[in-house]
Amino acid sequence: MAGLTLLLFLPALRFPFLNWDDKPNLILNPHFRGFALENLRWMFTTHYRGPYQPLSWLSFACDHAAWGMNPAGYHLTNILLHAFNAALALLIARRFFDRPLAIFCALFFALHPLRVESVAWVTERRDVLSGFFFLLAFYGYVRSGRTGPWIMTGFLLALLSKATAVGLLWALIAFDLTALKRPLRVSLVGKWPLALMGLLLACVNLRGFATGDLAVGHYGILERILIASHGAAFYAAKTVWPAHLSPYYLLPVDLLTIAPALALHAAAAAAATLILFRLRRRWPAALVAWICYLLILAPVSGLAQNGQQLAADRYSYLSCLPLAALAAGLLGEVTRRIGKTAGLSAATLIVLALCGLTLRQVAIWRDDVALWSRAVALSADNFLAQSNLATELFTRGDDAGALVHYEAALRLSPRDAQGHLNVGVIYERRGQSALARAHYNSVLAIEPGNLAARNNLAVLLLKDGLWDQAAVELERLLRQSPDFAQARQNLDRLRRLRVKK
Repeated sequence: MAGLTLLLFLPALRFPFLNWDDKPNLILNPHFRGFALENLRWMFTTHYRGPYQPLSWLSFACDHAAWGMNPAGYHLTNILLHAFNAALALLIARRFFDRPLAIFCALFFALHPLRVESVAWVTERRDVLSGFFFLLAFYGYVRSGRTGPWIMTGFLLALLSKATAVGLLWALIAFDLTALKRPLRVSLVGKWPLALMGLLLACVNLRGFATGDLAVGHYGILERILIASHGAAFYAAKTVWPAHLSPYYLLPVDLLTIAPALALHAAAAAAATLILFRLRRRWPAALVAWICYLLILAPVSGLAQNGQQLAADRYSYLSCLPLAALAAGLLGEVTRRIGKTAGLSAATLIVLALCGLTLRQVAIWRDDVALWSRAVALSADNFLAQSNLATELFTRGDDAGALVHYEAALRLSPRDAQGHLNVGVIYERRGQSALARAHYNSVLAIEPGNLAARNNLAVLLLKDGLWDQAAVELERLLRQSPDFAQARQNLDRLRRLRVKK
């Protein structure tokens, strides 16, 4: 089980850090490097880039102590954690299924292409780490049936890795009601310490969300319910048919542009809930699994938004565990009807298909260009994907390729100052001064205080012999930033040229 999981994700050991979040989180961030008191204080108090995840930062500190800044070591930790999670999923599944179905359940979870983002992207350490403590605590509860110190410790560690692990509370209650046949009141009374921990960590994280890319209050409650309902159908559909997986599903500012799709997915989620409720007497476990899925998904469904994504494959890591159990249960029902041999063949085909899809999905995360090329191929009107791909190509010196995607990005978001700046640089390299000046001026119209754009414009005007205009820009630049040495040098150079003339 764990060996097959390792084998499938081993190609990620060759992957570099991505500029997308790995760069600010790890490459440019010195705070997690070391166990000095100052570093530990930062890890346990920061809301850096939104989430509160002190144990995830601590795990990165351990990686740094062992590997330095070699990305292979960080990838290895993610892969090992996911392999451990696969083994824990098997141990838990054995409590509910016979051995063949338990193996299928664990493999369905571990080898599904939806897991790739959480494993192959170093930044998403929080998913596999919180998943480890989540599954460890759940396994302990399955064995003991008691909320003892071990369970509470595991729950706390999961929350400190990623607060969305609060879904463990719902999983434990569901286990009480179904497997242990405990009354709801009895189950709830025994879970109050977990509920208190979950509430405290949720409050801490909501504070961090306010510092993220998209504040919690950006959308109204009805819009958030619509987004969350869409997510319920989206992840279930991608679990059944994992096609067209993207690193970024863009959430538009104006939801009216995707309202029909959101409404359709919300209706599908409601219909699935109603159908399973009607079938509760014939197949009660299916309804329980579906409700667990909805509850575990809730914290990342869009009810409390952090970022500009409509959905993300990584959000399925914990939430789709019940769907894996549901798939195993469905396979068991089918096997009873068509026979063990046919059922085993069906399970084998499904696992092989998942392996092939996951290998292909892992390759997409091999570098930033491959990643954003895939996102653009899936959605050409995704501004972030176009802009990020353009920036990667620009960084690699592929001006022609970068220009194509920058132009697409600027059509989607004309007020992208950095895009205009880089396009201006490309046109300047090509000797197309008029176009370069136009883009530098666009930057300054959007961000009058952009020093790089004003300096580039001044230098270009100087090259083109437009000395008076260059002097105006250089003087403005020095008023903004008196210590800008290059601007002062260029202004002195301009004065010498005027004297010679």
